[in-house]
Amino acid sequence: MPQTSNNPATNGVSPSINTSNSSNVSHSPSPSPAPLSLPAQASNTTHTTTTTAKSARQDPRVLIQVSYECLKKILELDAQSTSSDLNLIESLNTSIALRYKDLQPYLEDLTDNSIKIKESDLNLKKKIEDLNLLEKRVLNLKKLSVQLDEWSNELEVKTRRSRTYSSK
Repeated sequence: MPQTSNNPATNGVSPSINTSNSSNVSHSPSPSPAPLSLPAQASNTTHTTTTTAKSARQDPRVLIQVSYECLKKILELDAQSTSSDLNLIESLNTSIALRYKDLQPYLEDLTDNSIKIKESDLNLKKKIEDLNLLEKRVLNLKKLSVQLDEWSNELEVKTRRSRTYSSK
């Protein structure tokens, strides 16, 4: 219900209270403090909201607007930081991929050498088996040679005896 005023300056109409973002309304004779401002945006454009602390305490719309602008700024900076981090990770990934491409010929050489070494190893194992077989045969020949020597010695002894008996 509107109130009427007896003040002749208002002509019987009640004065309206302005709740917009005006800093003109002053309810106390105290000096107004320095205006509040938001930090500069990352794109080097400055966006400031000017209000007095006293009027900000009195007008929730101003407080909401200031809070909104602060949160907006925080989110913008966070998004920029995340974007920078992702760009850095992407450049590191690209750099590593290029290094791997540079190392690819070495890997191919190592693979080829590994295959050659495996083939050589198989050949050496076959040769070792052949050598082992030959060593066994040589040992058998040595044993036979020793036996032959013994037989030969026995024959020699027997032939001497037989000659000595025959010559007598």
